[in-house]
Amino acid sequence: MPRKSVDPVSGRAKASGQPASKGPRDSRISVLLVDDRAEDLMVLEAILGDLDVHLVKASSGEEALRCLLDRDFSAILLDVHLPGMNGFETAELIRKRERSRATPIIFLTGEESSPVSLQHAYAVGAADFIMKPISAEAIRSKVSVFVELARAMREVRIQAEQLRRMEDRQHRRLLEQVTEQRNRIFALSPDLICIAGFDGNILEGNPRWEGTLGWTPARVTGRPFLEFVHPDDRPSTKEALERLKKEPGAVSFESRFRRAGGDYVWLAWTGTPYPSERLIYAVARDVSESKRAAVEALRLNTDLERRVSERTAQLESANKELESFSYSVSHDLRAPLRAIEGFTRRLVDRHASGLDAEGKRLTEVVLTNTRRMAQLIDDLLAFSRMGRAELIRTRVDMRALAGSVSDELRAANPGRKLDFRIGELAPAWGDQALLRQVLANLFSNAVKYTRPRECAEIEFSSRQDKGETVWSVRDNGVGFEEAFASKLFGVFQRLHSSEEFEGTGVGLALVQRVILRHGGRVWAEGKTGTGAVFHFSLPTEGQGHAGKPA
Repeated sequence: MPRKSVDPVSGRAKASGQPASKGPRDSRISVLLVDDRAEDLMVLEAILGDLDVHLVKASSGEEALRCLLDRDFSAILLDVHLPGMNGFETAELIRKRERSRATPIIFLTGEESSPVSLQHAYAVGAADFIMKPISAEAIRSKVSVFVELARAMREVRIQAEQLRRMEDRQHRRLLEQVTEQRNRIFALSPDLICIAGFDGNILEGNPRWEGTLGWTPARVTGRPFLEFVHPDDRPSTKEALERLKKEPGAVSFESRFRRAGGDYVWLAWTGTPYPSERLIYAVARDVSESKRAAVEALRLNTDLERRVSERTAQLESANKELESFSYSVSHDLRAPLRAIEGFTRRLVDRHASGLDAEGKRLTEVVLTNTRRMAQLIDDLLAFSRMGRAELIRTRVDMRALAGSVSDELRAANPGRKLDFRIGELAPAWGDQALLRQVLANLFSNAVKYTRPRECAEIEFSSRQDKGETVWSVRDNGVGFEEAFASKLFGVFQRLHSSEEFEGTGVGLALVQRVILRHGGRVWAEGKTGTGAVFHFSLPTEGQGHAGKPA
């Protein structure tokens, strides 16, 4: 029977008609690509395909670690967001392994990098941090540096062994070839490259030094690295250099570097030690713009927090003043209302026989209007309290809530034929007491404006729409003109006179305030003579929307 062997890259078994054998190993420089998205791996493979390197692909952190057991890599391109073990965790395990401790890691991410994520990346030994979508030129140039450095180091090791067995002439010729190859790498690199000794002196720099700092390589060669570092950054930079001499693996640090003109720029360095040669290879890039952006962002955030704090204090003060005013107005208005109602009732009770029909009608008008004024005061107080009441969010059974409200309205209107059609409703995430008030106002509205109909048809339904749930109350009442829809939710806004339909014009404003506090929306549609439909939406449970101030 054919035996099965295991693919060293994928870890999956594969059938073979011959005894399992590894076959000839690809001798090219290897680069490991780690991403759970097959299309992203294909893009990386296409970008790096012309570098003449052996590209090994892995779709998870675990698979990447298996690949590292099989071979060494000159660079690892590692996606931050991987299923299971994420990129940072994978990098930590890679750094714990002796053979891969110094392997440069370039993180890939599709999110805007924050100072925290950058700090985390460099803390686990990142050589660089690249945003998706990937820039082919940027990633090819960065990987090329590490690939070419690996090639140069490989060639140096191979050729050094050969040089010991060769004559002086051949020794010089090979050394010139290596130097030429390394110089080509230095000349083409878009980043600063520095080779320094363990004594802290710069041995060589690439031409990019002149482009970024104004220093020619010849002017920096032989001078201490710390000489160019800003005095305030020297302690931390010195500590990083000491770590490079004592600890294996890449070390990343940032410092301000002096330009030839005397000013400073921020450079992000990643250094890798080669203890056997007592050398440090380091690559740097100019991060001055990102530093300035971070400082500006901090300033803006601080200013925003201050303004929000001031605005919050103003709102709290205004709310307290409004509450005090509301109770004061309530007390000041109720006292004369009670007096008017009391004296009018006494007039009716004691002198009804002396009042003609017009007198009785006028006293009834007075009593009706005092009741209406009292109701208006109650509604205004309720509207004021609604904006301050604490929201206690729970999972609300909207079907049960609608059934309870509709039963109360049937009991309150025994002479009406009310046909409530309540379908299968999605649950809501909100304050049950306040949502009950919303349904009570909308259902009562529908009952009121269907009074001219022999049978009031009131339908309550729900639907899902882009992260929110929309509930709708539809009736067959008198409706309204669509042009006035936006006015319905204002305080005291009414489209019908109080003689036609009772009310204070506060109910729909209260509905809007409750829904806005839940982070939702409310709107209405209608047509004169055919009915109306009122919609309100709430964020679906788990969406985490914050309510708006109301």
